[in-house]
Amino acid sequence: MTKSKFNRTIKSAYNDAKQFFNYYKANGYRVIYKDNDGIKKPYKTSNIIEMLNITEAEQYEMNTLRDPSIKCRKDIKKLERERRTKAMRTM
Repeated sequence: MTKSKFNRTIKSAYNDAKQFFNYYKANGYRVIYKDNDGIKKPYKTSNIIEMLNITEAEQYEMNTLRDPSIKCRKDIKKLERERRTKAMRTM
């Protein structure tokens, strides 16, 4: 990708995000989905996971694009590690 194409892409994404935020603020910080309103709304996490065919193993390694069940399992393991470092006994 050339530098000019990259800069155009970033500028376009920035303008779309700015337009969405103004729309979001005007509607009382709620996303109201209407057809053909000209606003590019962000995708839901579940839709992005489906579009990109992200596996559970890949989701487990990511910090942002995760299914809620994977997030819960990862948080449980994190809490267990914290308890073990505080010298709690195993079950």
